[in-house]
Amino acid sequence: MNELKKTISIGNNCWFWGKTIVLPGILTGSNCVIGAGSIVTHDIQDNVIVTSNPAKIIKTKEEGIENEK
Repeated sequence: MNELKKTISIGNNCWFWGKTIVLPGILTGSNCVIGAGSIVTHDIQDNVIVTSNPAKIIKTKEEGIENEK
C-alpha cells in the first residue's frame, strides 16, 4: 500500500493544538490531547497527553485528575 494513502483514525473527544503533524496510518485513542508542534509518529492510546517531536506521553488524564484533588 502506498504510504500516503494510509488512513489516519482519530478517536472521540481529542484535542490537537496548532501545527501538529500526524503521519499516515496513525490511530489516536479517545480523550487525548496532542500538544502544539508535536509530530505524531506512532499510535496514541486513550486518555493521554502527548507532546514533542516525536510525540511522547507526558501524562495520563488519570494522573492529572489525581493531582488536582
